[in-house]
Amino acid sequence: MIYIVSHEKFLMHMIDYFTRDELSYLEYRIISAGMIAGNNLLSVASANALFPSFENQNIWIDTQNLDALKKGFYEDLDLEYNTLYHSIVEPFSEHLDVVLLTTDQEYVYLKILAEYVRERFKIPVIDLNRLFDKGEVDPIKWNPKRIRDSILKLQRKIKEASDDSMASTASGRLNLLDHMNRKERIKKLIQIGVDVDAHESDEVIQELLMEAWVKDDE
Repeated sequence: MIYIVSHEKFLMHMIDYFTRDELSYLEYRIISAGMIAGNNLLSVASANALFPSFENQNIWIDTQNLDALKKGFYEDLDLEYNTLYHSIVEPFSEHLDVVLLTTDQEYVYLKILAEYVRERFKIPVIDLNRLFDKGEVDPIKWNPKRIRDSILKLQRKIKEASDDSMASTASGRLNLLDHMNRKERIKKLIQIGVDVDAHESDEVIQELLMEAWVKDDE
């Protein structure tokens, strides 16, 4: 499960709802300009890439326009898919419980992040501040298929971005080539405009790719 909570309420109330053993097994992600991940425990990490940009912080400070903040912050988060995956989505998929922490003053940002995670990845997020203040949480919507599909979509996006980055250098393209099967190699040749017989030998296909693709910028 994914939880959000302010640091102040965490210190005051968490021990009332979680046992010490449960607290020790939780994964913690600090998303804040006012807190530092100073703990040496592996379960505590900073995820400040998921904090709004200075521009969007200033929009909120200057205007208090929640809709404008949300729009801008969503655009920030769309660019941080790697951090979202490794800090929140992947631990959730591995059945780990993650607590996202910030300060009371910054909690508006964490609530928007929680909305984003619910909307984009269909992952339920529990607002512990609401639980501590009102004794209740919002209804939890859980659809395993939609969650699984959204995670697979994110994983494909990350792989495509990684492949694109690797394909920008000859050494990266060679690494990609080494991990391609025959069908993928033929497809790559067609993509780069090289005519190839589907019955051509593996050695010839390898040589064509080396000359036309891997060594292209040498």
